[in-house]
Amino acid sequence: MRFKSVFTSKNKTKTKKDHWFDYILQSKIPMSFLFLASLCSLIPITFCFTTFSHKIHTLYALEKKLNAVETKAHKAATIQKMHSHYLKEFGASDKTFIHEYLEKRLFLEQDVKILSKIQNSLSHDLFAPISQRLHYLTSGQNQMKFIQTKQTSNAEFYETFWELNTPVDVNLDDLKKILTLVEGVKIERHLPNPYRPQLLITSFSIENKEYGDGYKIFSLDLNLVQRGPR
Repeated sequence: MRFKSVFTSKNKTKTKKDHWFDYILQSKIPMSFLFLASLCSLIPITFCFTTFSHKIHTLYALEKKLNAVETKAHKAATIQKMHSHYLKEFGASDKTFIHEYLEKRLFLEQDVKILSKIQNSLSHDLFAPISQRLHYLTSGQNQMKFIQTKQTSNAEFYETFWELNTPVDVNLDDLKKILTLVEGVKIERHLPNPYRPQLLITSFSIENKEYGDGYKIFSLDLNLVQRGPR
C-alpha cells in the first residue's frame, strides 16, 4: 500500500505539457499531419523574415543609387565650374596666337644693333662673317617656325599640336619673353598676353652657346599643345 501511494504521488506530478503530449501520442491523428502542421506554423515567421530581408535589400539598393546620383551631380557641378573658369580665362584667346606673337618675334635684337655698327667699321676681310651672322638674324632664319602635327576638336574645344621646325638662337631675355607668352605668367618686366590660348609645353630643350667674355646664347627647341574654345 505504501508503494502504491508513492507511485500514485509520482503520477500526480505530471504537468499539463506531459498530458498534452500523452494525448497526442494516444490520439489517432497521423504523425504526417502533425509534421505538416508544424511546418505551416513556420510560414508566417519565414514570410516576415523574407519580407524584412527584402526591405533591407531594397533600402540598401536605394541608398546606393542615391549615393551614385549625388556623386554624379557633384562631378557635373565641378566640371561646370571648371568649364566656366576655363571660358573666363581663355574665352577671348586668339587662335593665331602662335603665328602672331611667337613666329613673328625677332630674337637677339641687341646683337643685331651691335653687329650693324661693327659691320660699318670693319675692313673687307672681316666683313664676311659679321655679314653672314647679321643676315642669319635678320632674314627670318632665326625666327620660330612651327609645324602643325595634329589637330582634334569637339563641339566646344579644339586642340592643336605644334613642333618647332628648327631650333632658334635666343639670349636670356628672349627666353623670358617666350616663357611669359607661353606660360601666361609675369617674369620680371615681361607681362602675359591677354589673348593667349592655353599653351602646354610638351618638349623643351636648350643648348648653351658662349661667345666670349661670358656672353651666352641658347639654342632653343620647343614643342607645344594649343587649346581653346571653338
